[in-house]
Amino acid sequence: MERARQGTSADPHAAAAATFARKVAEVRGKVTADDLAVIRDAGFSEGQVVVVAAENFFTNLIDNVAETEVDFPAF
Repeated sequence: MERARQGTSADPHAAAAATFARKVAEVRGKVTADDLAVIRDAGFSEGQVVVVAAENFFTNLIDNVAETEVDFPAF
């Protein structure tokens, strides 16, 4: 749980998703070709990359609506 709060994982596949999701949030979706290459090289398909970005977006949106208390570090 603590690693999830930090946006990391011991599992390389999950770590790639977490890193990409964090990057999407940091740059407000304006990721680079290199960012996309990293997650693709971790084994994610184009569709899965979209899902990672979409889940990140919708989670943040709903958290804002619900005024969910943030339990992880800001970036």
